[in-house]
Amino acid sequence: MANVAEFGNEDFDVVGWVNKLCAQKRGSNEETLDKFLSEMEMRLQLSAEEIEASLHDSSNQALRRIPFAVQEIYRLQGDIQGMQDRVKATSQQVAIDARESNSSVANIAQLDMVKRNVQSASSTLAEATELSSLFVKVEEVFAAGDLAVVASMLSSMRRSLSLVGDVPEFREGRETLRTLEDRLQSMVEGQLSEALTLSGNLRSTVSSSGAPGVGETEPQVDPAAVDDRVRTLCGLLMAVGRYGVIEQQFVASRMVMATRMWQALLQQHAQQQQQQQQAPMGSSSSGSSSTANPTGPPAPPSTMPPAVRGVVGVATSSAWPPPQGPLPVWLAQAHSGLLALIRAEAGWCGRVLPSHAHTLLAVFMASVLALVRQSLKVAYDRLPQQSSTSSSGGGGTRHGATKVAILQAAAAETSKFAQGISGLLDSCFGPAFDAQAKRQLLSAALQPLEDWVSRWAELESAQLATDMDAVLPVDLSQKLCAPEASTEDMESLLQSVGGGVRAARTLALQAIHRSESVTGGSEVKAVAEALDSQLSTFVGRLTALARALEQQAGRNWGDAREGGVPPLLGCWMQMVVLAWEVGSSALLARVDASIRASLATSASTLQAAAARAKAEVLPDAPGLRMAAKPQQLQQILQLAASMADARSQLLPKTTAQVVELGDAVHAGALEVLLAHVKESVQVVPSMPEWAKQEEPGSVAPMPSFSAAPLPYITVVGEYLMLLPHHLMDALAAAAASAQANIGKGGSKSEAAGDGGAGEDGTHTGAAEEEEEVDVEGLAAQWLDITVTAAANVYAKAIAQVPHVTQQGGAQLAADAEYFCNVMSALHVVPPPSLLTIQAFAALPDDQFKEAASGAAAASDSAHEDTQVELTALRALSTARKIRLS
Repeated sequence: MANVAEFGNEDFDVVGWVNKLCAQKRGSNEETLDKFLSEMEMRLQLSAEEIEASLHDSSNQALRRIPFAVQEIYRLQGDIQGMQDRVKATSQQVAIDARESNSSVANIAQLDMVKRNVQSASSTLAEATELSSLFVKVEEVFAAGDLAVVASMLSSMRRSLSLVGDVPEFREGRETLRTLEDRLQSMVEGQLSEALTLSGNLRSTVSSSGAPGVGETEPQVDPAAVDDRVRTLCGLLMAVGRYGVIEQQFVASRMVMATRMWQALLQQHAQQQQQQQQAPMGSSSSGSSSTANPTGPPAPPSTMPPAVRGVVGVATSSAWPPPQGPLPVWLAQAHSGLLALIRAEAGWCGRVLPSHAHTLLAVFMASVLALVRQSLKVAYDRLPQQSSTSSSGGGGTRHGATKVAILQAAAAETSKFAQGISGLLDSCFGPAFDAQAKRQLLSAALQPLEDWVSRWAELESAQLATDMDAVLPVDLSQKLCAPEASTEDMESLLQSVGGGVRAARTLALQAIHRSESVTGGSEVKAVAEALDSQLSTFVGRLTALARALEQQAGRNWGDAREGGVPPLLGCWMQMVVLAWEVGSSALLARVDASIRASLATSASTLQAAAARAKAEVLPDAPGLRMAAKPQQLQQILQLAASMADARSQLLPKTTAQVVELGDAVHAGALEVLLAHVKESVQVVPSMPEWAKQEEPGSVAPMPSFSAAPLPYITVVGEYLMLLPHHLMDALAAAAASAQANIGKGGSKSEAAGDGGAGEDGTHTGAAEEEEEVDVEGLAAQWLDITVTAAANVYAKAIAQVPHVTQQGGAQLAADAEYFCNVMSALHVVPPPSLLTIQAFAALPDDQFKEAASGAAAASDSAHEDTQVELTALRALSTARKIRLS
């Protein structure tokens, strides 16, 4: 029997269920299908009867339980109603009790207020009574000289006056208290000043390891006792609210020592500068000074007080005094001394006055940095553009560092100083030191150079102008165009300029490196403008050289030099090499790429630094600068974003000057190279060979033959065939001159830019891979330019021939063929004008007319490639007196 649950499905299929049973029956042959179905019908009927009986019993039971369930429900409803009545009564009673309680609490609160007022009145009366007694006794305590009791009494009087100060009897008590506090301050202030001074002297005496005479002139005093004395006196002043006096006395006593130390350092540096100026270069004075103290460095100057000598001794150890060197060396040791002084005071404040150590040290550091800032500003302002110069032989030789190099090194030392201050404050106080105060101190430490940072582009412009004057003097063009100048003199002058382009590039790259080092990229836009101005001036001077050399082309140099070399060819090839170096990657492209890289790096670095400077206090000068000047940061970011456009230019003036230089060199050099060609072909229009007629009386045509080229064109051909050799020699000499002067120009630029050394000690100029002059490429380029231009000159001369006979045309075709053969031998494609003359000049009149008309029609077709030039063809037909259809 199947499961009864199967019949309870909503989708029960009777036919399918019966078919399923029949299918199961076919597998068994024990009984027939009719019998099986009858049995199944009986089983289903019995099951249905059982289900019906079960339903009947269940229904009867349910009917019997319903009355009992109804009675139970009625009983529960009654219970619930009774419970609701009891809860309501309880709630009403609670409300009554709450009202009565509130009334009681209000009475209690009023009584408590009365009690407190009574207690306050009692306390006020007690304070008034005590204040009255204090006003009476204070003079006695002052007379006794017990300052601790006086301070305690004044503190109590201040507290009492805060309560009864408005009472008429005590209305003048505040003024009296202020007078008493002033009396206490005057009694404590002097003692505090003496104690602070003695404390500083004792610490410096200990740090100086027993300076001579100290034990004889000063009694033995316990430093701990002095510190306790300072702590006690400061406690007296703080008890009466005079903390400002503590700051004033502390800074005053410590600034005496700091000022003496700084003045001694300045005096020492001034003496070193004076000795450097007086001592001749290369003399033995430096050797004697180096051996004057064989056992070790000299002691600090005797003019220093023991306290200052002690601090300097701690700061510089065996490095006192600063060695005779540039300002940055002295500045590093001065900063070291200042950091040692600040560190010593931080430790003292932490021991003696720990609760006020950070505020006292902040005020002291601000005063010290103000003193340093004023002195360094004067020192930086007085720096010369070049520290020292001397001459050797005919040219100047530089010695010493430039102003920008000194300031670059000073900026690095100042950044280290700021990092030292930040590390000192972090190690001594950690996050307890006020962030805003720390930011102000770091800004004050970096301030001496900030004025120069904002004017860094001006400094670089002035330095580049000076250095490029040494590389390419401004009066060189005047010497070049002098009437008395010979070709040897001019070549010598231009050879001295060889390598100047690469030297200028090195100077520009060093300027970019210095700008990144000093400003962190914040002045990249102004520096780019300064570079553009100076480089455009430099390229403009090269253009002036080309103009001056072009003026010399009009002089009478004779027909040619020995060997057929054009006059001034060597000079112009020097200019070609210079123009190639300027226009190639040697100058413009590399400087532009370096500025773009610097701009991209600076934009991302400054943006990150400014974000860090806002979040935390870091000794990062660019970050502090950009956080204070967000507009400048936005300008840099906008400029960096604009560089994504290929049309944007960072060096527009220089780019324009480079184009002008290329045009001037191209025109001048081509004029010199074509002078011999123009002189040879200028007789072509008036030559009688073109109008020669056949001899009369000949009854039979002369046999055909190939006419030999005339001497004028063979001279041109021979000149052009020798031109590759002349160009190679001249360009090789110019390239060798430039290569020979690279080292000299590089040394000048390194001396001018303090070697162009980066932080890793490498030279920016030397790091660049030098690109050699492509002599063969330039020679091939100028050979193609010259031969093509010569062909055009020759074609123009032929176009000016007034009359050409058939026999003259044959000669003209032979000359043109010779010239085209010369061009082919030189691997230069002949122009269509000469090919047209070669093809049509020797044709008889009837053939010429037919061929010319067909060539003209073919040239008019846009779909056919032809090498016939219609202008030359029309000029030839006019000279042949043949009218084209």
